Amino acid sequence: MVTNYYDQNNDVVIFPDSLLGGILDPSKWYNLSKKDSDTLIKDIYLFESFVVFHERKNGKDQLRVMDTKTKAIHYIQFDENDFGLSFNGINQSSFSDQIRVKYQSMLTPSTIYDYNMTTHKLEIVDQFLPDFYDKKDYHAEIIEIPSFDGVKVPVSIIYKKSFGFNASNPLYLYVYGTYGVGIAPEFPIVALSAINRGFTFAIAHVRGGDELGNRWHEQGKLLNRKNSFEDFLAIANYFIDNGFVKKGNISLSGESAGGQIIGVALNQAPSLFKSAAMLVPFVDVLNTLKDDSLKYTVGDWGEFGNPLKSQEVHDYIKSYSPYDNIKPQAYPHIYATAGLNDSAVGYWEASKFVAKLRSLSTYQQQNKILLKHYISMKNVLGK
Repeated sequence: MVTNYYDQNNDVVIFPDSLLGGILDPSKWYNLSKKDSDTLIKDIYLFESFVVFHERKNGKDQLRVMDTKTKAIHYIQFDENDFGLSFNGINQSSFSDQIRVKYQSMLTPSTIYDYNMTTHKLEIVDQFLPDFYDKKDYHAEIIEIPSFDGVKVPVSIIYKKSFGFNASNPLYLYVYGTYGVGIAPEFPIVALSAINRGFTFAIAHVRGGDELGNRWHEQGKLLNRKNSFEDFLAIANYFIDNGFVKKGNISLSGESAGGQIIGVALNQAPSLFKSAAMLVPFVDVLNTLKDDSLKYTVGDWGEFGNPLKSQEVHDYIKSYSPYDNIKPQAYPHIYATAGLNDSAVGYWEASKFVAKLRSLSTYQQQNKILLKHYISMKNVLGK
């Protein structure tokens, strides 16, 4: 059983089958395999002779394999140091000594591996290769950037070597950073065309995700939410101040709660940015969290707080809510989308946000502020 009873970053505990109700009695638990407190256990996979721990440490995914008979431990070795792992859509056979995993990095497109836990052999089963892509033409790394409080925030970057990473080229900066959902270094298929034209692509792993464990999430939620915004602005300013991009030549992208972070950044420092793509952004934060008739509001109180029960929470959310903090100033180009039948983020959020921006932006004529509504055919067809 995976539990955070002892460690915020989880442990895997077991108890004797003969103990009725043992699952409810922590005194009967004992740790299957100990780890350090900085390692986050994301999930486990059980096999007849092995247990596989999907872990994240220092922002990096890893797979730890334990032989249940000998208790011997080893890690699956990949060719790169920084990568993301996923098991979505994969059915494992518990009677096998082989595990299948989806792998990708900033340099390596989506690849499916089979790994034999007995022979330690790693074999490619399938790989998506974009036309004319050669990984030797690109450079990728993870750098750490100090935030306002000295905390170092990891940022994944990739660029084409022929262009380099310097102020002659634009920067495309992506963020999510909420709900403990970390963004592992992943192949930038949506940004590849831009990278091939000279953009540096970067993923900001701000507080609010789980890149550095569940503590990283805790430092970006509730009354710590502003850490996420400050991290993001610190990253943008760092790249500008150190000559990696010119001020006003950063393009932003993020969806849902990532769009919230972008909305705050646009309100606080619009001159840093050239454009922003905000996909179904959660920007009318205060009004949404005050409406408990909406499907996700009560659940979101655990992430952002309940403004109906706490004046402190109410005032804190109001101080950053993107819609509530739009003011007369020069905003960059903005493209926002809204799902007409999106139950997670109401279509009115982006609609209200764009309408208010258009009325207050002092660059209303020169800079485009665009809104697109769409309908999910999956919901319309009832599938």
